[in-house]
Amino acid sequence: MHPVLNRSLLIVPLLAPLLGAQGRWTQQTPSTMPTGRHGLGVVADLRRGVAVMFGGADVAGSRNDTWEWNGTNWTQRSPTTSPPPRQQFAMAYDLIRGVTLLFGGAYIGDTWQYNGTNWTQLSPTSSPSARCCAYMAFDLRRARIVLFGGYGQSAGMLGDTWEWDGTNWTQVQVANSPSPRCCGSMVYDSKRGVCVLFGGASTLNSDSAETWEYNGTTWTMRTPPTSPSARRGSTLLVYDVSRERTVLFGGGSGGSGNPRYNDTWEWDGSYWIQRNPSIAPSVRFLQGMAYLPNKGYTLMFGGLSSTTARPNDTWTYTATNNAQFERYGSACRGSTGIPNHDRTSSGPWLGSTFIIRTSSLPQTGAAALFLGSSRTMWGTVPLPLKLDALGMTGCELGTGPDVVVPASIASGVVDWRFPIPNSASLAGVPFFSQAYVLDPGANAFGATLSNGCMATIGDL
Repeated sequence: MHPVLNRSLLIVPLLAPLLGAQGRWTQQTPSTMPTGRHGLGVVADLRRGVAVMFGGADVAGSRNDTWEWNGTNWTQRSPTTSPPPRQQFAMAYDLIRGVTLLFGGAYIGDTWQYNGTNWTQLSPTSSPSARCCAYMAFDLRRARIVLFGGYGQSAGMLGDTWEWDGTNWTQVQVANSPSPRCCGSMVYDSKRGVCVLFGGASTLNSDSAETWEYNGTTWTMRTPPTSPSARRGSTLLVYDVSRERTVLFGGGSGGSGNPRYNDTWEWDGSYWIQRNPSIAPSVRFLQGMAYLPNKGYTLMFGGLSSTTARPNDTWTYTATNNAQFERYGSACRGSTGIPNHDRTSSGPWLGSTFIIRTSSLPQTGAAALFLGSSRTMWGTVPLPLKLDALGMTGCELGTGPDVVVPASIASGVVDWRFPIPNSASLAGVPFFSQAYVLDPGANAFGATLSNGCMATIGDL
């Protein structure tokens, strides 16, 4: 049996009108703007609270101008020295050293840094080979900028991993790594301490839909049940520090890299989930994107929206309520193991079905789901409540059974399905759950409890 959470089981009444969108893209209207371009670099200068934009290619060709976004307007800067004009280079912000680092482009192998006033060319003793369309991100935990792959004019697709320590580039020998590729995107997930890489061109004519993560020692390919389609596009990703997730927008495909997508996805470290905002930027790739924590939004500028069109529009992407999930407490041992209570899908999100699975149970039998509004109090009773006195040795009640949903165990598992109505009144609402399992062989009382789970409903 797979019980379904109906409306009567939700913690708040369904009074608000249905939401029509998930996530908000908003086109900004600055009084001054850079020319429309593609293959540019945009990063967030976290110390100064601005976005830094450099280069790219407009209708006149490759550029080397520097611009900054302050949340309202674009301002062109006038450094005394700048890198030569270029496009499709790698750029990342080094928070420890307070500089923007730029490497390469089509087809260059130099390293530059920008301190908010001036660009300076650096002279490392070793360096990656000249390339365009490499993946690059700043690993805050290890104070290293990580560079992967790219495309060399004579070497073709590259699959090497390099790290920048502020003075020099060092090639890292990694046994397991993505295959050679270029033109995808990489960001640093500061919550989990890994660089997240997605997509890119695996050959000149084919694209990847793979998700990889690098922890400073090894690369690991992730295999979520759903993913964005295969695509290329260099700056596709940003990491939203406030909501602790990677945001993806747009991309192109095929040998000519035709702009194809304007979809929005988010990666929480386990699942990709597509968002469906009511308004979105046009199809594009090779745009510039960065997340500004002080503004609480993702910034996007330009890109290539057709084989010739380079919009000079500025967009921001924001969210109000993010889905959250946390395991807490501990389970007590049953006759077949320790019951495990955990989600099997991303969320919970408005308008989707959220699933929590209880496993490591007897092959058959009965169970019940305790649903509560708190993990600290059940009426006047403080939680967690130890149940040893009842004969449930080592068991703790982790949420009040405000609602009890019975179910039958099948093959040692129960899936609890929660269809979440797409109602604005539910956004940001937390609920708590714990599984109660009849298990005569477990203890004197004949029952066990799983760990608890706390979930907060998100609107995107």
